[in-house]
Amino acid sequence: MRQIEKEAIERLLTGQLGRPLWVYDCVESTNDTAKTLARQGARHGTTVVAKKQTKGRGRMGRSFYSPREGVYVTVILRPEFLPADFLLITAAAGVAVAQAVEAVCGLQPKIKWVNDVYYGGKKLCGILTESVLHTDGTLGYAVAGIGINLYETDFPEELRGKAVSLEGCGAAQVDGNRLVAVLLNSLDAILSSPDPTDFLRYYKERSCVIGRRVTMIQGEHSEEVQAVDIDGQARLVVLRENGEKIALGSGEISLRGEFL
Repeated sequence: MRQIEKEAIERLLTGQLGRPLWVYDCVESTNDTAKTLARQGARHGTTVVAKKQTKGRGRMGRSFYSPREGVYVTVILRPEFLPADFLLITAAAGVAVAQAVEAVCGLQPKIKWVNDVYYGGKKLCGILTESVLHTDGTLGYAVAGIGINLYETDFPEELRGKAVSLEGCGAAQVDGNRLVAVLLNSLDAILSSPDPTDFLRYYKERSCVIGRRVTMIQGEHSEEVQAVDIDGQARLVVLRENGEKIALGSGEISLRGEFL
């Protein structure tokens, strides 16, 4: 594993995120570690980075494959967002990952609503945002967890053909320290913008979903729809067969076939 070093990341930081920075060789889950720090009063921008996690998880409680050859980052955020704006945090993290990969590796990944970054039709990065509310219903804090495949090539059989690493995309000698720092700087710039929805233009430009037929999955219900837009709250706008447009703020979508 090429070294991830606290001091090397800190030298490249330009904003609030990553301050303070905790770097571990291995944790069970960077999100869980960050939530423990948040409960202890850790401030906005506190960041946990790990070279390996043993109990990573994805959305809806699913396990998240965390290869040794990856980097796992969770940022504690105390933004002035309402709970209804929760999707914006995940979308902002997706944009920050895509911008960092482009800047550091020269690749142009795509974003799959709501929480994945893809390259060449394969998953490169997963994002899990979790939040804690105050008793009055306002957002206490959120943790944005990001897992990026750096060098892994020997994925488990069930993920072969579905997942890819940066090295597998042709980005040799990835500087993991610079990647983490640029990611944090990008996310910081997005969240500190006077209009935090400015980044949605980039999000839509990099979408691998808009304009495609997708399967909308909500609980036990699934339905073929046309993805037509991302709205100002980062909801996916879809067109149903009966001509009705709806905005999805939860649930999942499935894409069929390869996309770039």
